[in-house]
Amino acid sequence: MDTMIVYEKNGAFVMIRQDDHGRLAGEIAGRLKDEFFAVGMEKKSSVLFAISEHDGSWVDLDEVPLWNDRDEAPYTFQDMPLLLRLPFYIRGIDEMEERDEYAALLHSIHYTSFNVGALPVVGGIPEKAVTLIGEEKSRQQMIKQRLRLNNPEGEAMIQHHLQILQLCDYLSLYICLNELGTQKADPFSNYKQIFAQHFSVLKGEELKVGWFSQDQLSVRPFLLKEKAQFHIRYKEVNKTDVRENGIVHAYQNSPWKESVFQLV
Repeated sequence: MDTMIVYEKNGAFVMIRQDDHGRLAGEIAGRLKDEFFAVGMEKKSSVLFAISEHDGSWVDLDEVPLWNDRDEAPYTFQDMPLLLRLPFYIRGIDEMEERDEYAALLHSIHYTSFNVGALPVVGGIPEKAVTLIGEEKSRQQMIKQRLRLNNPEGEAMIQHHLQILQLCDYLSLYICLNELGTQKADPFSNYKQIFAQHFSVLKGEELKVGWFSQDQLSVRPFLLKEKAQFHIRYKEVNKTDVRENGIVHAYQNSPWKESVFQLV
């Protein structure tokens, strides 16, 4: 089941696995200036783990794409029906909780913070999905109690670290939603109600992101300790191949490609 990031280019679907996007977010987080972790420094390793693995739930799903016959395109992270995706969200958080409870807490809050009503989810929001989301919020409260974070200081630290996760997620999505170097006034124009664009960890500064060139992305304020190089893997799946052989065959037989770029 595919929950990838997908856009179209020259008669092909460009498909990026959610886990690759998540790991890019983790690589960005690992290079952030130390000042971002001035709050709750003792939790830094857990925060980095949560960011890098926040889309690890999708590793198995991304092996076999599903076709959205309504839109004649692969299902993406935006429109995948909730009752297909939620069990994998939950399984991923279960697995993370066994390894690092604080990372699992951030992971869980991140998922339940989205305004799912603003997503173009096929099938809408069934009652069972609302129940599962409620159960996830109950898990969050239990973890807070076990970690003794159900107090104002603990809540402030959690929200600070959640902002770091969402900032790195935002930057990675900015990179993955369009071909590198694409100049768009706002690539998130269709997601205004879903992805935050104002981050308290920037202390009032407005985040400005744009491509200098195909392999240099300007980020202001500059967030990293120094300029750094990153890469992202993807597949270009030919639409003719999809029509003739189906999305699964076309995807699995398309070669991996890699783009390399810098944050400057």
